[in-house]
Amino acid sequence: MNIYKKIIYPGFISISIFFNAASSQSLELPETITKLALRTNVEVIQTLIARIILKVTEQSNMKAPDSVEIKFPRDSDDDWIAKQAIMKELKSLGYIVFYPSDSTQVDRNIIEINNTDYHVDYDSMFNDGFLGKKKIRRTILTELAIQTIDKKSGEVLFTGIIRDSLIDTVAVDDIHSIELSAVKSTQGNIPPDNFLSRYIEPFVIIGATGLAVFLFFHVRTQ
Repeated sequence: MNIYKKIIYPGFISISIFFNAASSQSLELPETITKLALRTNVEVIQTLIARIILKVTEQSNMKAPDSVEIKFPRDSDDDWIAKQAIMKELKSLGYIVFYPSDSTQVDRNIIEINNTDYHVDYDSMFNDGFLGKKKIRRTILTELAIQTIDKKSGEVLFTGIIRDSLIDTVAVDDIHSIELSAVKSTQGNIPPDNFLSRYIEPFVIIGATGLAVFLFFHVRTQ
């Protein structure tokens, strides 16, 4: 019983503290990470597009309630993602929004989206606690090649490529529900699970920690 109290019991406490600390550290991410409730990849992409549009309108010195025409010279299958996000953001800012079919009513600004690029990446898989739920880091990058034009004067108000990104963590089991199977740009490659790091390494750490604790208390009792 004395041996249990002096060596084994403190060892388990130390191991417990060690893994609680390790679990906490594994969830710490760079300051660029935005902690949000779980959202689909499309929702995150559209949030990033909205942030880009806000930057562009500010740099173009556009003022609501000006009218705005949204143009997509190059059609692609996932243009709807950007169109929805841009329309929603401009309306929330107070602009009057038109598409090219209604462009005769536009007397002020044109927002032209020349290219869109979305990337979803998964990496740094880890367990949330010892043998806990498997999670993975999600990085979503959105890029718009965009220009704004004053329709009356023909002046180019802004032109450039703007990128924005978001990093967070998601449960691996949730990936199938946050991707759109019909839209490849919302999907990413999931790295293979590393059996060694998931199952073997924790026991190696336990053994090493237990041995260190044993030696510490053993030396103290001598």
